[in-house]
Amino acid sequence: MIKLIRSESVLLVWVLFVVMCSAFVTGSTARAALNDWENEEVIGINKEPARVSSIPFTDHESALRGDREGSLYFQLLSGAWKFHWVGNPEERPIDFYKMGYDVSDWDEIEVPSNWQLQGYGTPIYVNVRYPFKRERPRVTLAPEKDWTAFKARNPVGSYRRNFEVAEGWDGRAVFIHFEGVESAFYLWVNGEKVGYSQGSYTPAEFNITAYLKEGKNTVAVEVYRWSDGSYLEGQDFWRLSGIFRDVYLYSTPRVGIDDFFALADLDADYEDGQLSVSCEIRNLDRQSKVVPRVEVSLLDDQNKEVASGEIGAGQFNLKSGDKWEGQVTLGIEKARKWTAETPELYTLLLKQMDEHGKVVDIRRSRVGFRKVEWRDGQLFINGVSLKLKGVNRHEHDPDRGRAVTEASMVEDIKLMKQFNINTVRTSHYPNQTRWYELCDEYGMYVVNEANVESHGYGYKKESIGHDASWEKAHVDRVMSMVERDKNHASVIMWSLGNEAGPGRNFAAASAAVRGLDVSRPIHYERDWGTADVDSVMYPSLGHLKKEGKKESDRPFFVCEYAHAMGNALGDFKAYWDIMNSHKRLIGGCIWDWVDQGLRLKGADGKEFYAYGGDFGDKPNDRNFCMNGIVFSDRSLSPMMWEVKKVYQYADFEGVDLLKGKIRVRNRHSFTNLSEYALSWTLTVDGRVIQKGELEGLDIKPGEVKDFDIALKQPKLVAGGEYYLNLSMAMTKDTAWADAGHEVAREQLQVPFKVADRPVMQVAEMPVIRMKKHARGVRISGRGFVVAFDKRSGRISELTYGKQKVIKEGPMFSAYRAPIDNDKWVREKWKKAGLNELTHEVLEFKSEKVGPRVAEVYVRVLSSSSKGAAYEHQAKYRVYGNGVIAVENKFEPQGTSLDVARLGVDMTLPGAYGNVMWQGRGPHENYADRKYSAHFGVYEETVKGLFVPYAKPQETGNREDVRWVLLSDEAKDGLLIVAGDKMSMSALPYTVADLEKARHPSALKARDEVVVHVDYGQLGLGGASCGPRPMMKHMLPRGAVDFAYSLRPYRAEMGSVVEQARLKTPE
Repeated sequence: MIKLIRSESVLLVWVLFVVMCSAFVTGSTARAALNDWENEEVIGINKEPARVSSIPFTDHESALRGDREGSLYFQLLSGAWKFHWVGNPEERPIDFYKMGYDVSDWDEIEVPSNWQLQGYGTPIYVNVRYPFKRERPRVTLAPEKDWTAFKARNPVGSYRRNFEVAEGWDGRAVFIHFEGVESAFYLWVNGEKVGYSQGSYTPAEFNITAYLKEGKNTVAVEVYRWSDGSYLEGQDFWRLSGIFRDVYLYSTPRVGIDDFFALADLDADYEDGQLSVSCEIRNLDRQSKVVPRVEVSLLDDQNKEVASGEIGAGQFNLKSGDKWEGQVTLGIEKARKWTAETPELYTLLLKQMDEHGKVVDIRRSRVGFRKVEWRDGQLFINGVSLKLKGVNRHEHDPDRGRAVTEASMVEDIKLMKQFNINTVRTSHYPNQTRWYELCDEYGMYVVNEANVESHGYGYKKESIGHDASWEKAHVDRVMSMVERDKNHASVIMWSLGNEAGPGRNFAAASAAVRGLDVSRPIHYERDWGTADVDSVMYPSLGHLKKEGKKESDRPFFVCEYAHAMGNALGDFKAYWDIMNSHKRLIGGCIWDWVDQGLRLKGADGKEFYAYGGDFGDKPNDRNFCMNGIVFSDRSLSPMMWEVKKVYQYADFEGVDLLKGKIRVRNRHSFTNLSEYALSWTLTVDGRVIQKGELEGLDIKPGEVKDFDIALKQPKLVAGGEYYLNLSMAMTKDTAWADAGHEVAREQLQVPFKVADRPVMQVAEMPVIRMKKHARGVRISGRGFVVAFDKRSGRISELTYGKQKVIKEGPMFSAYRAPIDNDKWVREKWKKAGLNELTHEVLEFKSEKVGPRVAEVYVRVLSSSSKGAAYEHQAKYRVYGNGVIAVENKFEPQGTSLDVARLGVDMTLPGAYGNVMWQGRGPHENYADRKYSAHFGVYEETVKGLFVPYAKPQETGNREDVRWVLLSDEAKDGLLIVAGDKMSMSALPYTVADLEKARHPSALKARDEVVVHVDYGQLGLGGASCGPRPMMKHMLPRGAVDFAYSLRPYRAEMGSVVEQARLKTPE
């Protein structure tokens, strides 16, 4: 196909534009009085049209390497620039761009960077609200007086630097390329105004050939923090400014390659590849020129040419300013196919030849053959129905803001691959170009989202999406993304934006996308009519199941779910139980990848990660930006392990475990499980007693196969718990993990018929002594003393040997430091006074029921003047060996609350800072986030159990705990054994400490251990933005019974497991 793009067509467009404008002369006159950066119809002046980002190379070898800095026709301008900052436009140095203007005393700033993180102005974190007075398109009207923008109405950063054009560029066209500038800027070169741009997250390019001179050149850039474009950049993130991505020059022949579209597709049988290459030639010379010949070569991973063709070859004279488009289609038999599991890439080279057959320009692109289809209510890649196991990702660095480095990007994609994530939604703007290259190379599906969010105007009549004067800005932002990223195999879906309402502007943008590319579906959650897939955010499980059952030809995509704010991700497995049960549900993207914390040091020198309000920014939305499954510095939160387990690509279930028969399901779409090794262990109470490897793991994608494991009948231990543990690991190194990396795991309880746990024998115990007194009762025996205070109803002393192991004994507790997901209930807790219970002893009795046993009965009313009230009945049975069995009954008294926990807390001396437990672990887990936490015996320190959520909250819990040992350095201490099972945590902080602190750095560790022993704790849910916990993960509103025992432990007693296995007498 050949297409001539004539300059006359451009003239016609301008004529039509002038005619249209004349019909609205009054409005136009008023608009002309506006600043460019407060005029929605001015989105750029003298900018180059959007196109694929492509660097010219001079020779075959450098083009193959693809290192842009290795090109003779590339010159990086990033680095130190002279910089001046003011808070208001009228204060800016208006003439700074002029050649005689002296900037020698200006500061220097690093480019790329966000100037707020270099000490200029204030970072502002808001979600929905605009941080300036909302009255589009104006951004400088007076806001509230306490807002940051009141004094700094629209900060301006003035940048300048000098450069010399590289040798060998004479006679060629020179362009300057800004990868990202927020939010609007003017450009001058050598004192001459070049142009203007807005749209922060796609490139701005200018042809500066006519502005250059020999020797030293000066570039000046004037950047505005806010512009009318800021109304379309209302994303949930830090509002930062400046030149935050690279700036560079590149040079092309005056007649040469301007743009190209490489569409790598597959035939109907998904076997052979079809590469359609459209190449646009542009004449920037003053004279008419012959269209040059462009040789098209496709090379495999060994750089061997597998297909070739030709475009152009002098078929037309191209007038000055005109463009010409040619196309060639290459066929590749049995093409290696690209998927996220198998990221097979070819290298495409476009070689422009001069009339003498000499190469004058080479363009390079990696291409992957794959076919994306959306039909039958499903999403298909290469003919295979696909599930998107995704995450939303903001570009964020705790020190650099949105000026992220390649090293940070590589760290992100490696972590994602290691934790079974296969999809990224670029929320909510196009990312750096290098990110897409990495996704191509490592294998990651990308839902590429345009820089359009006007959440602050809502979704109804006020929505900017309805306003015709904003259509150009909407379409430009979407198409700038599509044009730049159209050649990336990883991009499988275009997204028109986020939370910007419906309207004509999205219909126009959708039509524009389809006018260029129909090989990918379109997504837009706010207006399904403009899209090819249906989509929602934060659905309930019931809503998701309902959508899954619908008869529809359109796939259903959950673009945001599992709001991971603070201690979160409750019921995550339940979502995927539903996803895996319905073909129409193609997956979803967790909100979101990384906490958006900015690293600061407090007055005490301690580091912390700042969120809204920490810079004095107003308005702000506090810690609503801290939603990551990784922390700001990319350290792992406990949620990551749940994601990895739920997203894993193999399922395991027991068929007949007593005979060693298991079933394995391959949930990969393109990978045989023969790529992995499967090992197994059999454990009893955490101790490995058998192990082996499973041979013949040959299971094709989507298939199921049964296997026999060579389990031997062990000598059964009375009361022992037996588990078969399965681990699937990589056998080869990859770019993102080494051989041996675990990709999937499972734990299955083996139902051996074991005898009951052995019971302690009272007759073998030493005798005890009991002394009653006015304050309570004191019971002692060989090696122990326990005292009960009748005024508080608590154990006031528990000493084993010479060590005091309890400072304050058990007392009823129903409250926790609210997690962010407790938003739905925390005010009810406060209103009822659940956080300020006082404890009144209603009844206190003690008696010696035998020479070796005593009983103490305590009935306490734990209540608040605001209405919360629970009666706690505790029967303590003290044995001659120092063991104290505790039977509890927690009963609400006219209270009908979904409480945080039901249990007791106690305080131990700080010396008992080592924790060993049998239960779920090793990482933190809760009732609705424990799928990844397997049963075992684990060890940690009290400090190590604390998880540093950005805003301190409930943390450190372990579920289904059989026993926990808190010990000193000599391994002596207090052993707490559940009657059946319990929830447990041990921290150097009280609930009040956690709730009060704004950041972990504000917490001061106590010289004591606060231990929570609970019947259960409320699930986490997702109500910071989504549903509350499922009913089955809420606590009973009626009475509950709960038993545990306190026991002495000394290292000389031997195995903790064996000691804990003993039952107390009935």
